Amino acid sequence: MNTAINIKGIETTARVDMFFFVVEIGIVLIIVIGGLKYVLGGGGAGELTMTPIYQADKVNSADHCHGLHHCGLELYRF
Repeated sequence: MNTAINIKGIETTARVDMFFFVVEIGIVLIIVIGGLKYVLGGGGAGELTMTPIYQADKVNSADHCHGLHHCGLELYRF
């Protein structure tokens, strides 16, 4: 009797977990799609660009390589 109750409980829990998983994924998709539509539609800053992150005219390749070299050296010091 206890085994049958445990099996029924495990099966029910699995179904409920899958239901909540699907609901959570749906909510995340709604938020991401809504956010992308807002940003790409002209909301916020008006456009989706890499300008705040990377500005080619202000980046010096030599400094970049020098920084990567130091990061590598720091990694090997451990």
